[in-house]
Amino acid sequence: MELYTRKIICMNLIFNFLSYFIGALVIFSFNLIAGVFYVILCILTIFLSLKLRCSYCFYYGRRCGFGFGILSKIFFSQGESKEFNNSKNVIPVLIFSMCTSIIPVIMGIILLIVNFSVLHPIYFILYIFVAFLPNFFIRSKVCKDCEQGKLGCPAYDKISKQSENNL
Repeated sequence: MELYTRKIICMNLIFNFLSYFIGALVIFSFNLIAGVFYVILCILTIFLSLKLRCSYCFYYGRRCGFGFGILSKIFFSQGESKEFNNSKNVIPVLIFSMCTSIIPVIMGIILLIVNFSVLHPIYFILYIFVAFLPNFFIRSKVCKDCEQGKLGCPAYDKISKQSENNL
């Protein structure tokens, strides 16, 4: 599938930005300055992904399942596709992405222990549902049909192995 439906793209973008938003709520509940740094981290993660992953992807300038293919073309020139799996591109994005996912979990746990309020467990549980559960459903469908995955992608390889094990 070269072009993904708008429904898939919108669902991925909504869950992605909603997880950043709810993660920011969790961290702003902890500390205003930490919340600002988290928002900056989220923005940096997006731009790093656009530069180091999307600009080398098959979907550069096209509608990809995650909604960043066209956006990447607006900000960055296209790189050589053989660089898509280069660890110097993969590892920084992986580290930043993991930080944007894990920091709200850590801060959420700290808030539940140190500064409990009625909103903190609500934010925390909502964050877990929005940030992690869609990955098991939506993103696995996107990866299954991804042309870049067939050309070479670490996430595609991992998801393919998981799919084989579930059969």
